[in-house]
Amino acid sequence: MWLVSTAFARPVDIGWVDDTTHPIRCHWERAEDEDRCAEVLTWASLAWDVQVDTIGFSAPMPDTEGGSEALDIYFGVSETSGAGEAWVDCDGGDGSCLDSDPADGMAAAPSYVVIDARLEDEQIPGFVVHEFQHTTQYATDWAEPFLVAWEGTAVSCEMWTLPDVAPSADDVADYQATPWMSAVLMDGYWLWDEFGIDSWYEYGSMVWVRWFDARYGSGDGTAAALLWRTMTQEGKAYEPDVLDAWETIAGRPWQDEFLDFAVDRARMGGPEGPEWLAFAGEQGAVARHAVPARGPVDVEVFPLGAVYFDVEGPVSVSIDGDTGVDWAIVFVEDTKSTIVRGTEGSYSGEGKTTVGIVSLGPPDLDADDEMVAAKASVTITERPCGCGGGGAAGWLVFLAFAFLRR
Repeated sequence: MWLVSTAFARPVDIGWVDDTTHPIRCHWERAEDEDRCAEVLTWASLAWDVQVDTIGFSAPMPDTEGGSEALDIYFGVSETSGAGEAWVDCDGGDGSCLDSDPADGMAAAPSYVVIDARLEDEQIPGFVVHEFQHTTQYATDWAEPFLVAWEGTAVSCEMWTLPDVAPSADDVADYQATPWMSAVLMDGYWLWDEFGIDSWYEYGSMVWVRWFDARYGSGDGTAAALLWRTMTQEGKAYEPDVLDAWETIAGRPWQDEFLDFAVDRARMGGPEGPEWLAFAGEQGAVARHAVPARGPVDVEVFPLGAVYFDVEGPVSVSIDGDTGVDWAIVFVEDTKSTIVRGTEGSYSGEGKTTVGIVSLGPPDLDADDEMVAAKASVTITERPCGCGGGGAAGWLVFLAFAFLRR
């Protein structure tokens, strides 16, 4: 999906066909794509069955374009799409969508889909069900600015709609490669602009969306649909935002919930990781940073970000960081874990322990605040465990995080 600031002209068709079950119309731009347009409708109709009728996402809004009130899908080769691309836009253009009902309490607008016909046949199902999800998002909260919510939900809906087709494990690896970024409030566009890192971060953020859905629902998508309904508002506004909605659904501060996510994230890609991420294999594991030979570690972490290290045995951790930030430490060992709010903590582990240094941002953080990295110097001290085999003197392990510079 592209989030565009101005409206593209809709593609010009030479024919169309309507779905027999749902109000969906597929337009073809080339005569040779007529039969494939019928196939597009097959997958769009399935997406409606699953995402709207079963899970509970909003149905696409009717419009007066495309010759009917149906959801319009344009399938062909046009100047508004490149080879292998697909996107969704609202009537009026993203950022100035035409709100269908200014009194319904939602930022809900009609939208349409453009899918490039140069896709391979096997790519069509995933593209169609992904882009269909974006039309339900426009029908709920087109003003929502966070791409993790948009794309993480759309990729998750690929899995719920096409359970036998795994999404991209490479995208998951992109998300897990930079955990020092905000897990919810930042995206790959920012990562490219600031650091020149090419990343499909927001697509891989299905990790957070699936975690959210499994935690507050039954893993079938209903909690993700609830998230979208909870964070909407009338027209173009940003409150309630995704953090407000998270807190409402969880029934306790989002900070506490994020720390639980930070714990579970340390287990992903391993034997204790969630089943829904098994398709990604080792690419589902969050990045750890190597232990340097010596020296204290200087870290920079954005709000709702974390830095992870693997150590052995009992450890103590000290954070000397920005005082305007709420810091926390997570210790994760197999199925056991400890969370410490603050800058000092210890854990009496006996084997490999993952230590996460977590920034919750300023105490009054709002989702649309500027994302500023917090700096800290972190010392991790390995302590003797006294667990057999004779005593051994304690020794210090200093860990370093090489923060990516522009």
